[in-house]
Amino acid sequence: MTVEIMSEIRRGFERLRITEMLSSDIPAVAAIEQHSNLEPWTQESFLEELLRPHSSLLVARICAGAGEFVAGYICFWLVADEVQILNVAVHQACRKLGIGRALLLQCLNDGAEKRSRIAVLEVRSSNLAAQHLYSSLGFRVVGQRQDYYGGLSEPAVLMELSMTRQPVVSGHETCWHKRRSEKTQVSVP
Repeated sequence: MTVEIMSEIRRGFERLRITEMLSSDIPAVAAIEQHSNLEPWTQESFLEELLRPHSSLLVARICAGAGEFVAGYICFWLVADEVQILNVAVHQACRKLGIGRALLLQCLNDGAEKRSRIAVLEVRSSNLAAQHLYSSLGFRVVGQRQDYYGGLSEPAVLMELSMTRQPVVSGHETCWHKRRSEKTQVSVP
């Protein structure tokens, strides 16, 4: 990401679109992954997920200046009546702007449309920011997996969300118009 783009993001972006990930997005997604995870997925891992019939991958695209850039992504499975969130990350220059929340809301909406009754995920026990985000969306801690993250022998916190409510976001895309201290969510049919 160039200095001009990062500056534009800090000033506020024009629009955020959430769309299905394309294979052409994988290099940008893999770069975000490398800077976000201690045990990052490879480009091949993302390609394999794109090919799985039960896997869904979404990207958040920021419209800033003259271009559009991948700012984050989420990978989840829709299996039976469950949403299994596998991976979500946001570019470090774009964090704390509501992008992770927007990706999660779209994921949950997709699950609700498929009549999912529960959403589950694992998160590093040391990743308190992510745990706070998930809790703010209604996820609750239901257990722990010891040594889940093998490289560091770190446990995973298991979290789940009962999806008995109506979808939070409607439409396939979610646009967020942002000014410095104001967020307004607008659904696009």
